[in-house]
Amino acid sequence: MELYLFFLLLSYAKINIVCTDLSDEKSAKIMTIREKGSISLQCVISGHEEVAWYRLSSYTLTLLISAQKSHAENSLPVYYNKYESRFVLRPNSDITTAEFTIMDLTKEDLGVYFCGITAEPAQMHFGRATILQFEIKRKRQRLKPLPKNHQEKKWRNKMSRVYVRKC
Repeated sequence: MELYLFFLLLSYAKINIVCTDLSDEKSAKIMTIREKGSISLQCVISGHEEVAWYRLSSYTLTLLISAQKSHAENSLPVYYNKYESRFVLRPNSDITTAEFTIMDLTKEDLGVYFCGITAEPAQMHFGRATILQFEIKRKRQRLKPLPKNHQEKKWRNKMSRVYVRKC
């Protein structure tokens, strides 16, 4: 349902997209994160002018950060950042890959992430989806020592006799 809502919202913006089927495990990358940690997501932007990262969570599509290449300065200046204190978008040296970093992760950061790149006006291509999920914390169970006043109960095994007849 979330996937269809995502594409419905984008269709209202008159943006052409490439479909991703999240039910196929190969089409979505699953990443396990820790609360208060950080994570970096890569996006290939070679040959494209703009890059944006979106999160789909609880039927809500949110633009998180976007930037446009500056050929004069050979950089990737960010022109929208929802949380400047937590989100960073950095290009590699030749501006062919953009790395989106989320710091101080919280449960609100869980969801499906999409990198969108524009090649022409009103046309955005989305890469492989990335699903962020928290690691499952398992409590280690320790065996409790027996109390000092514990008395062991002895059980006797009652053996029954079995008779085997030759036929």
